[in-house]
Amino acid sequence: MTYKYATPDQEKFWDFTWDDMATYDVPTQVDFILKFTNSSKLSIAGHSQGTVQIFASLIDNPALAKKLNVYIAFAPIAYVHHVGDILIRYLAALPDKVLYDVLGLKAFEVGHVIHDILPEFCKKFPSYCTYEVDAICGPTEYWNSTRVPFYLGYEPNPTSVKDMIHWVQEVRQQKFQKYDYGSHEENMKHYNQTTPPQYDLSKFPSELPTAFFTGGKDFFADPTDVALLVKEINNSVHIYYQPKYAHLDPLLGYEAWKRTYPFVRALLDKYGSN
Repeated sequence: MTYKYATPDQEKFWDFTWDDMATYDVPTQVDFILKFTNSSKLSIAGHSQGTVQIFASLIDNPALAKKLNVYIAFAPIAYVHHVGDILIRYLAALPDKVLYDVLGLKAFEVGHVIHDILPEFCKKFPSYCTYEVDAICGPTEYWNSTRVPFYLGYEPNPTSVKDMIHWVQEVRQQKFQKYDYGSHEENMKHYNQTTPPQYDLSKFPSELPTAFFTGGKDFFADPTDVALLVKEINNSVHIYYQPKYAHLDPLLGYEAWKRTYPFVRALLDKYGSN
């Protein structure tokens, strides 16, 4: 991408995936915070797509690790081949060209997609289309349903159609790789090779203290995919596993105050001053 300015009504505004967030957003945010706070290192945390950005950024930009003292990943994602989310799997069954023809080239908003663009989806999966959290994130025993209207005021934020298609590409095959432009010629233009580059998890910084907060009922960060991530990563990861946690529970579950945050505080106390 070479755009400097764009607005949401323009297609080029939405010409991004988490590849671009990893390349530009993560290191820029880290540098800004370090400069603003006059610090040499900071602690970084991410949830879901936030974690894949950090994984990719640390692999492609090794110098970034020297600016961090600990990485805390809630619902960590690199592989998503076993994702249990019904809508994602539904979209993954369609070719990229069909998805672009149906969804366009701008924003991907869950409510708009399932109600207006894919109405047949709602007929097959009516519980999903009433925004049942369990249908999207996995069955949870820790969700305060009275808070859903408040949460829906902030989540799910729209992403780009291109970003969503990047995700469904990852679902189709068990690879952690950059966006596939769909042909040898287009990939060659962007990557100087005919296939998308792979993110080599063995290059993840072994010296960076890292912690995963994972759940046994997480539809996005599926335990099988997380296990593969742990196996391939070059790091002795601290793993905090809750067998009944779904995707949002580490952050928003009503027992997160005792099942998540005391351990986060301990990690920050141990590594955050380094």
